[in-house]
Amino acid sequence: MSLINYLKWEWVNFVRSPYKIIAVVLFLVAAGFSIYNGNALRKKQLDTIEKVQLNAVKQIETTKEWIKTNQKGPEDRPWVDVQAPFWAMWHANHFANKVPSPMMVFAVGQAEQFGFYKRVNVWSTAYDGDLAAEISNPERIALGALDFTFVVLFLLPLLLIVLCFTIGGYEFDKQVSKLIKIQLGSQSPWIFGRIISIGIYVTGLLIVLILLSAMSTGVFSEAGSTLIQFSGLVLLYTWIWLFLIIGLIHLQMGQTAQAMALTLIWVIFTIVIPGAVHQAASLKFPNNLMVDFLDAKREDSESIYAIEFPEVFQQVAQSLPELTTTKAASLPDSLINSVAKGGLYRTELAFHMMEVSEKIEKGFEEKNSFIKASYWFNPIIGIQNYLFGLAETDYIAYQNYRKQIQGSNLDLCKTLILDEWNEVKVDLEKFTVYEGLLGK
Repeated sequence: MSLINYLKWEWVNFVRSPYKIIAVVLFLVAAGFSIYNGNALRKKQLDTIEKVQLNAVKQIETTKEWIKTNQKGPEDRPWVDVQAPFWAMWHANHFANKVPSPMMVFAVGQAEQFGFYKRVNVWSTAYDGDLAAEISNPERIALGALDFTFVVLFLLPLLLIVLCFTIGGYEFDKQVSKLIKIQLGSQSPWIFGRIISIGIYVTGLLIVLILLSAMSTGVFSEAGSTLIQFSGLVLLYTWIWLFLIIGLIHLQMGQTAQAMALTLIWVIFTIVIPGAVHQAASLKFPNNLMVDFLDAKREDSESIYAIEFPEVFQQVAQSLPELTTTKAASLPDSLINSVAKGGLYRTELAFHMMEVSEKIEKGFEEKNSFIKASYWFNPIIGIQNYLFGLAETDYIAYQNYRKQIQGSNLDLCKTLILDEWNEVKVDLEKFTVYEGLLGK
């Protein structure tokens, strides 16, 4: 038989099988909902970031007017003085935003579980309450959310099993496999031709689904090259399952045993192995790293503020040598104003929190490396994380975002303490410098 005849055969077989039609419809519903969910989330994040930025710009313009008119600040807060470095820095409204990638439409990943914008000031950290802890995609599914990546990696194999499970097994049960062998010389061309035909139909369905979704959501024009990588890997994953099914069908186990074997393979690769690796990672790297952060915020901060002033000065000066050349550094301790002294302790705490953050991230990286080492027998999670990486919704993307926040906090603290110790009076030019500190 030619490929055209196999394609015709499978189409007739499909339209005469209600359970196959239902399986395809359910898959399309799940895929459509997941893409809608991803697009809605991206739009919501973009709208929120735009709103936050507009409010920040309004506040900045108001502060500039105060400086121009020599007004210290709002009338209802007489303690505010925007000509002082601390309050000027506060009103410069620094934000660290993680702008969602266009590919979030297809791979939400961890985007729903992390903050995507953060007002950064001299007290901010990468682990504040408005930046939630990581929750894995399977756990999000339990809460009622899913993305297209999950649909492809975990539900598409089930669809392929439904479409293919009768091939070979039906012939074996009805004892027509010998007739096929007589006509074709071997049963392999029959099995191969039919599954390849199903693969062509499923590939076409996926391509149409991805292209229509990409064009309707703007992904095609905004991230075309990344979309090609994403689509290529999805199709490769589809055909890997198809060839796995071909190999299993050649065992000629009968229709029922064949269906059970295919389902068992799906359970092992999509549930058992990922679940076992996740459990092993949780046991080896328990989620207690945040204790270090809590201790630093509570106990360590108290310890730092209890240190004698000369000792704190030496500690900060080691990390920030420019401090020793400031105006206040040449004054006796008794003549240094309390704001400058307090800023020194705040800066030492910022350096300490950076060290704590690096320690926590190192622990996360060890856990992530442990999971990566399992990819050779846990391939589905490896593919999932790679697809999340294309969409910038994976562990690495949010680790970089946390590092950006913590680094921004330290940059603000270093700039502020130097200006406080140089007794700077903020004018419009200086405020503009503050405004652009984080590369706005």
